[in-house]
Amino acid sequence: METPFTPAHLPSLAQAAVRIGLNLAPGQEVVLTAPLETLPLVRKITEEAYKAGASLVTTFFTDDESTLLRYRHAPDSAFDTATGWLFEGMGKAYNAGAARLGFAIQVQMHTLQSQHLRPRRVDGLSAVGKPQVAQQIQHDAGAVQTR
Repeated sequence: METPFTPAHLPSLAQAAVRIGLNLAPGQEVVLTAPLETLPLVRKITEEAYKAGASLVTTFFTDDESTLLRYRHAPDSAFDTATGWLFEGMGKAYNAGAARLGFAIQVQMHTLQSQHLRPRRVDGLSAVGKPQVAQQIQHDAGAVQTR
């Protein structure tokens, strides 16, 4: 996957993300979610966050190929579970004031549908995952409203 930025843009993008987008305060933690393809930018953002005084930067990477493997090979029951411990941990971090930065480059629905996967697997979120995602959305909306 190509990224829409060049290496020369990375420092200014990282600085804008941390200083303007996150408005990071000294001592604040940062939680990043990003696809593997954005690794060079994530590293620059991490560097900029620490320069701005972040106490901890934690990054969770996603991988489109791994996601597709789940859709291709996992049993149907796997789509009725969510990693609650991960969402709970992230929720605790956000409730304690951690800043969140997420990249929205993800497997597109048409990509999943073109893989000839069973419809149940691409119909949307499982009932189990919806509460955790709703909590994430509420946090994101609250963060935007308080800026």
